[in-house]
Amino acid sequence: MTALAGIGAALLPAIAPLAPARSQVPDCAGTQIAMNQCAGATLRAADRDLNRRYQAAMQSAPDEEARAKLLAAQRAWIPYRDARCAWEADAARGGSIAPLLQLSCLEAMTGIRALELSHDMERVDPGLWAGGALARLRENAPEAALSGVYWLPEGTVSADFDRDGRYDLASIGLKPPDVTGNDGAVHVLVLLAGAASPLHATVGIGGSGLCAAPIETRVEYPEGDRPRLTIDDGACDAFRLHVTGKPARLHLERN
Repeated sequence: MTALAGIGAALLPAIAPLAPARSQVPDCAGTQIAMNQCAGATLRAADRDLNRRYQAAMQSAPDEEARAKLLAAQRAWIPYRDARCAWEADAARGGSIAPLLQLSCLEAMTGIRALELSHDMERVDPGLWAGGALARLRENAPEAALSGVYWLPEGTVSADFDRDGRYDLASIGLKPPDVTGNDGAVHVLVLLAGAASPLHATVGIGGSGLCAAPIETRVEYPEGDRPRLTIDDGACDAFRLHVTGKPARLHLERN
């Protein structure tokens, strides 16, 4: 199991809308109330991800002075985020869509901040195996998987995905959404043993894709079947990918 790291809960504001049950996919294209609930669930997942990354950045800080500066930066960022998103929602002042605009802005800015903290983490040695595996995955990856995508060493795993008796490599990367919450995606690379180039797939964030940036990747082993690379956002049902066919391709399914 690989947990993606991230601010102390006391530093995060409370989110009002209720989250849907984990086994239930939020209706992000339904009534205004349903869309607000979906946006609330997405924001809570983004906040949890940010918390993990903040804690990991704190742990990797070289000394107390660096930790104090990170704490000050995060405490300054939170009111800026909230004020910025209140300003954006004010464009629909009094309208039923205003809460959705505010929640979507909060989620987008939270995701961007999480990636900023992760960039700090990347400068810390992730370990020889993770660093080397990620370098191999990216070496011959398509440009679409590299441009604007941040690849996380802690999201790199190994398993025999095509069941040929040799271990393969897989990793996920994040392309952050823009400030409107659009165009975010999770990129997946799977390099089969002996292959020259990795298989590549993307899962959108929002709509029919993930509800938020993933907080965990893991390999699952269904009985009598090929291993699944599971991508979990902590808000909606997880996505699973497995290798199938000849030539090999990635098959994507929702839990």
